[in-house]
Amino acid sequence: MMKMMFQASWKGLQVCLILLMARGLHGRVTAPEHLEAPVEKPFTLTCSVSRAQGESLRQVRWLDVQNQTLLSYQPGLKDSVSGQQHVELASSPKDTSAITIRRVGFRDEGCYTCIFDMHPSGAKQGTTCLTVTSQITAESNKTAVSGKKASLSCSYGLPEKVQQVTWRHTPAQGDPAEVASFAKRSDPMIEPPYQGRVWLSSSLSDSQLIIQPVSIQDEGCYTCMYSTHLNGLMSSTVCLATYVLPKPQVSYKTTTPGVIEANCTSVSRPPVEIVWNVERDNRTMGPPVTTQLPQGGRDHSGHQHADGPIRPAERRVGQMLGAPQRARVTDCCIYEHKNWDGSHHPDLSHYSGSPAGHVSLLLPLEVFPAQRS
Repeated sequence: MMKMMFQASWKGLQVCLILLMARGLHGRVTAPEHLEAPVEKPFTLTCSVSRAQGESLRQVRWLDVQNQTLLSYQPGLKDSVSGQQHVELASSPKDTSAITIRRVGFRDEGCYTCIFDMHPSGAKQGTTCLTVTSQITAESNKTAVSGKKASLSCSYGLPEKVQQVTWRHTPAQGDPAEVASFAKRSDPMIEPPYQGRVWLSSSLSDSQLIIQPVSIQDEGCYTCMYSTHLNGLMSSTVCLATYVLPKPQVSYKTTTPGVIEANCTSVSRPPVEIVWNVERDNRTMGPPVTTQLPQGGRDHSGHQHADGPIRPAERRVGQMLGAPQRARVTDCCIYEHKNWDGSHHPDLSHYSGSPAGHVSLLLPLEVFPAQRS
């Protein structure tokens, strides 16, 4: 008897639990707890409600991060939609509500509440917290001419979260070194080795590093690092290649009576090809002779060359011997300014296929004693 009573009581308890669970499922709002939205892009928030039989949905309201009405409407009535200008009602299935933030910004970060006004049970609500994110955008690798200006830049779409921007230089060989930095409520700080020729913009979003005049030792990769609140350190890298453009020079001297030697010299980085455009009865003295400029020295243009393990500019000398015939013009042409790997650099494409430099040398009759009358 007692056993039968116990079994009946247990079955009754199970029925009550099932009814309570079913009632709990009805009227429950489902919404993601946390979402990440990229800045400057549209983003949609959704939530849904499960309602009991006989219940009706009278109104849906969305509250923003300040608990102010963001948008409200009555399901099925388009004219009932009202809300702030930067949001709009998105299409959604039955018993689901979706709103789209047209262009996400820093002010949109926070928690949003969706409220379903049910009849007769009353209001049911859910909450979604939104984190606004951004990625660092850096320009592609740059090429600069020695002695000119180089400009490097990167950007981050949430300056409100940035505490400091730092630029670091990593040479091809050697240790990384900080170049410049800018922090909130301060002026840009340039490290001593770069002062006087490096400038940094006063911006926590669009950061621009300017080097003028740029030199060979500035070659390498530059990393812009954003120290952000909550997201920590974020970075991106752009690499800089430095070129010394060729400026050919020519000279000549008499080696033996009736024979002259002409020299064509060009300093460049990377090295160029030297080609003689001469009249008949002349010959070149083999391939051009290449020498590296002394470390830390200057070329004929006054460009400073790097100390340390950086590939320096190179001087190439092409020689030509000429037999005495008449006064004539001899051309020294500089061709094919290329990358170190032999490919043409797109920024210097106008030096490919046509002379990068051109010097004419007039060989007068006076240098040919045998031709004098």
